[in-house]
Amino acid sequence: MFLLALSLRRRLVLCAALALLLLAAAYALQYLFGYQPCSLCLKQRLAWWGVLVGVAAVSLLPERRRTQLVLRAAALLASLLVLAGGGLAVFHAGGERGWWTLTLLCEGFTFDAAMTTEDLRTLLQTRKPVPCDEPALRVFRLSLSEYNALFSFFVLGWLADGVRRERAQDLRRGRRRDERKR
Repeated sequence: MFLLALSLRRRLVLCAALALLLLAAAYALQYLFGYQPCSLCLKQRLAWWGVLVGVAAVSLLPERRRTQLVLRAAALLASLLVLAGGGLAVFHAGGERGWWTLTLLCEGFTFDAAMTTEDLRTLLQTRKPVPCDEPALRVFRLSLSEYNALFSFFVLGWLADGVRRERAQDLRRGRRRDERKR
């Protein structure tokens, strides 16, 4: 119930904090525990990075510029990013479950930007690509892409509810102003 009572501004800040937590968990699994992500896993992270950067940009605006319109636009942008990431997560999860094939969409290797040509050649010769259709980790029978999809659609609904509540509150304020004018 507490989460439903938050204002849109606070929902956006909490959404950015959740994005940061999700990204931190993904990077911890990768760099601390050795679970290598496939290319679709890496693409799903981009949506959460977009949410984090977008909300941070709005938060840095001066208070007088952070109007309800700006907050709603930020919520719309965050919602679209979360929807895209969640859709990709559903697609990825379907491939992991064997509902469709991911062969054309998954390159299989993760690259480091600091790699030299010789490093890349060695990687291609010695390492197996990370397959997108085999989950690296399952927790309670769900893969990480399935958790990402569930989390994404929860956040999407939660942000939409925040916009709906703010809009309803604005309409109530408008009616009160109209009644006072009469």
